[in-house]
Amino acid sequence: ARNYEHLFEGADPPSFKDGTGHGTGVAMVAAGVSRDAPLASAMSGVAPKAWLGSYKVFPGKGKTRTDVIFKALDDAVADGMDVVNVSISMGWYRTIEYPDYIPRSVERAAAAGTISVWGAGTDGPERSTNTGLTGAGAITVGATFNDRFFGGSLTLDDGARFLAVPAGGSLGADSVSGRVHDVALLDGSGLACQSPAPGSLSDRIALILRGTCTFETKLNNVQQAGALAGLVYAAEDSPAPFAMGAGLSTLPAAMIGYGNGVEIKQRLSAGPVAAALDFSPNSLPADPNTIGDFSSRGPDPKYLVAPDLLAAGQDLYLAHLNGKYGVSQGTSFASPMVAGALALVRAARPGLTLDQQRSLIVNTATPLRGADSNFAPVMEQGSGSLNAEAALSSPLVVSPTSVSFGAGTNNIDETKKLVVTNLGRAADTVAVTVEPFQAGPAPTVSPAALSLEPGASGTVELKFQGRALTAGEYQGFVNVQGLQYPGALRVPYWYAIAANTATQVHFEEISSGAAGKRLDAAITYRWMDGSGIWIVGPASAVSVLSGGGKVLQLLRYDVNRVVDVDVRLGPKPGINKFRLALGSVVREVAIEGTGDAAQRYIRLGATSLAFGDVTAGQTKDLPLIVENLGTGPLTIRSIESNNATFTVAGPFPLSVPGEARATLNVRFAPAAAGQQQGRLTITHDDTVEGNLTVTTAGNGVPRAAAMPPGSGDAVASTTSAPGGGRN
Repeated sequence: ARNYEHLFEGADPPSFKDGTGHGTGVAMVAAGVSRDAPLASAMSGVAPKAWLGSYKVFPGKGKTRTDVIFKALDDAVADGMDVVNVSISMGWYRTIEYPDYIPRSVERAAAAGTISVWGAGTDGPERSTNTGLTGAGAITVGATFNDRFFGGSLTLDDGARFLAVPAGGSLGADSVSGRVHDVALLDGSGLACQSPAPGSLSDRIALILRGTCTFETKLNNVQQAGALAGLVYAAEDSPAPFAMGAGLSTLPAAMIGYGNGVEIKQRLSAGPVAAALDFSPNSLPADPNTIGDFSSRGPDPKYLVAPDLLAAGQDLYLAHLNGKYGVSQGTSFASPMVAGALALVRAARPGLTLDQQRSLIVNTATPLRGADSNFAPVMEQGSGSLNAEAALSSPLVVSPTSVSFGAGTNNIDETKKLVVTNLGRAADTVAVTVEPFQAGPAPTVSPAALSLEPGASGTVELKFQGRALTAGEYQGFVNVQGLQYPGALRVPYWYAIAANTATQVHFEEISSGAAGKRLDAAITYRWMDGSGIWIVGPASAVSVLSGGGKVLQLLRYDVNRVVDVDVRLGPKPGINKFRLALGSVVREVAIEGTGDAAQRYIRLGATSLAFGDVTAGQTKDLPLIVENLGTGPLTIRSIESNNATFTVAGPFPLSVPGEARATLNVRFAPAAAGQQQGRLTITHDDTVEGNLTVTTAGNGVPRAAAMPPGSGDAVASTTSAPGGGRN
């Protein structure tokens, strides 16, 4: 075991102990020895006789760093580890362009004989969210459902009964009965991201909306307010319940579906509702051919196929801390399934190259089909779901394990090569065919058959030609089938043409911040078309819905089309809602303002003033409204004009009381005919905002050409009433 906490400044004293249960569950999946558990007998990991090495790259609190991760990878190689599992989400928006040293480190590890397996991440179901590494020396793994899940129940006082899936640590806990209380009545949002007042939930089952902050945070907050249990209901855009990861929270908790949560809220509006939560572990069937909503999808940043394959990663019954067991989910637990299978392959079939081992794992996977019998998209399933038995038996391997023609134009003429190797003891005749997922153009193979002696390899060309193709994905499998073994290898292929129409957006947000404060990169998002190709959206795609906040600026990174949004939260504690909208795609983002109300909070009634035509030698005044949405006095220190034809009457400094406004007169006094433009610079003592500017424009005209009085208008790019939001 190795620990890297000494590399973090201010970290807790180094400890090899698992503080959350995450590492314990990962280790059990890969190589846990056989043990009897409360809900299972003789339960073990995939490779129970493998040696385990623990490389703790996270400090006691906070995040790790990439240099620490790859220091651990170097150590694992030096320690003689054959397979390294990496159950870490690198962040879909921060790893769009990996630093060069990351893939090089993985390739160097592979050259030394160590293959790494990466969880794809839990940022699905949108495309282009994969955070695992693709290419030589690495395998990226997405997650499917298990073939069953553990469901409890929620029974209301009128006999209505709903499925309630216990949180990982609550499975088998004692039942809880009490009145249900909607947390939205306490915090306005129902999210429980801030702790309600002590005693406000005493002897109550807290009804909580999923989203914004972690389940652990929600449960700890309502527990501090006296709740008996947490009843989380799923979000509208992902309405099915699942086993929450509650971290170190000790509060009994379960999740119900979104529709059930809305129904309970409606019942509560009519009167008190009592309920009983049963955490009994009832095993219920699930479809293992379903990809988890949370599982990150491809393509990867270079439009390579990702994930490589899938493995069970939802509703897994795993070892936890202190000899306990619970239910967990995530690609963190799907990847050690594959790491364990690789250990089995290396033990059972020594002498193979890493590329051959990789193909045995990836290309023997079982393809997933939906309820409509159609294959799941390549960028969601890779080659399919892990089939360890086939990996141990197949006499054929292929390189590369997937083929991407990339994202291109509506004309393509490109050829890729596949090398097929016979690992068997007998000669074999191998047929190579293409199985497209859709009608239309597909690659052709040449030759369509190979005769391979034991140990021999043969090459086939995969040619994709098409002209005037329509936008969208062209995908399928290249099937490699020998006569000596019934199973086929499947090599996924993919090509996409951008539609330039947003059909999905992926975003992350900071869950909370002090009321009235600036939050840089508070929202990070990216627009995509249906294939996962990145799209540039306009700045107007972000607006304020409620809470009194402001959108300060958008920073776009052209290399990956990711946009960081800097915001200022509203002046008072509460939920700030922002809107992302492009075409038919609309999402709401909630960020909670916490703490005390802001003391000073400046807002202008207009950021530009247009005076229109004014007779030379005469004047015209327009109002400029300065609001203070804070609770304390705001001082306007000065307003300076860079054009003497535009002036503002003082006196300055000017004090604006809390929750009040001041109306200032801006005067345009052209001395001669001609267009005039200027800028007013406003200095003030609101420390969150910098100096503010108001642009001015007017046209001086000769007396004979003067326009009728009243022709000039104030033009406000933003308007608000006290406490309102910027449009």
